[in-house]
Amino acid sequence: MTDISQLKILAVVPRMYYPLLKGGLEISAHNILSLLSNHCESIVVAGGKHTNNLFISKLERRVLGKYPSKGLVDNCQVLSDIWHPTDVNDLIPKYKPDVLICFYSGESDLARIINNNSLPTIYFVFGNKNVTYLKAKKNNNAYVCESNFIKRIIEKEIGQDATVIKPIIAPEDYLVERKGDNILVINPHPIKGGDIVLQIAKKMPWRNFLIVGGWQHTSLNDDVIYIEKQLLKLKNVKRLPHTDNMKKIMEQSRCLLMPCRVEEAYGRSAAEAIISGIPVVASDRGALPETVGAGGVIINIEEPIHKWVDALELLYCDNDYYEKLSKNAIRESITKNRQVTFIEGQLLELLQQTLAY
Repeated sequence: MTDISQLKILAVVPRMYYPLLKGGLEISAHNILSLLSNHCESIVVAGGKHTNNLFISKLERRVLGKYPSKGLVDNCQVLSDIWHPTDVNDLIPKYKPDVLICFYSGESDLARIINNNSLPTIYFVFGNKNVTYLKAKKNNNAYVCESNFIKRIIEKEIGQDATVIKPIIAPEDYLVERKGDNILVINPHPIKGGDIVLQIAKKMPWRNFLIVGGWQHTSLNDDVIYIEKQLLKLKNVKRLPHTDNMKKIMEQSRCLLMPCRVEEAYGRSAAEAIISGIPVVASDRGALPETVGAGGVIINIEEPIHKWVDALELLYCDNDYYEKLSKNAIRESITKNRQVTFIEGQLLELLQQTLAY
């Protein structure tokens, strides 16, 4: 059996690493690697870098070499390069890792680059895009995902088994004692059902909507601009930017609305909400039904708007029904496979199995 305490890991993210970027993949990658850093000898993370001055970046790279920017995030050495991941394999002879961990969300170039080496590789798969690019060219690959929905896709697309490991979510960051009266929405982007949110808010002027966050890189998208302008016209909508203090947001919320159009690989916002017994009204897309479980209401994405309105209104008008869903939500949040100690055991076992190939 391999001694995990002597293990050297090279981890690769498709874009920038946390906290420079705080999407679902980046948060999950950071949590996983921070936990593993307590057990391994070293973890080096390779990620992208944003620049406003290409000349300076080229000069920096010429003087310092590839991945010139270096930092430390929770015991993990983080390397950044604006041309990431083109030269990520060049880090292998320098850092001599025992295993690669690749966080993947459909970037075909990243899959091609990572597959072009012989190291044992663990793919954490976020989403159902370009999964076929992960087809093994060697027999020491392992695959991990956050839901049975993605597990089935991996098995179908590349004929490989996948391990379901839920994301690490610290309850203390989301657990609140009291709940407010708002219908909470996280990121009203069109693929997240922002247009549906807009229609619902117009149909329910007597209910308050708290809409938080969004993707900065899509702020110039015409559909995003339209939705945002329309939301600002509604007196029952309060619009807030992204925040790291989600407890304050949860304290103001009675339920979470997630009418996603995209097939969610997990639905992290739903998992965060149910910790405090906040019911989720979500679409039936992707893994949302299994993430929400009995802690909310699932609606077919093709249903008319009045179905969403009726489901939300019932959470206000029937207290017994609301309390039932709230208790169900809490029970869902404390299942064994969502607990950090269980997830930690899964990760360590996965490393042992991967190195045993």
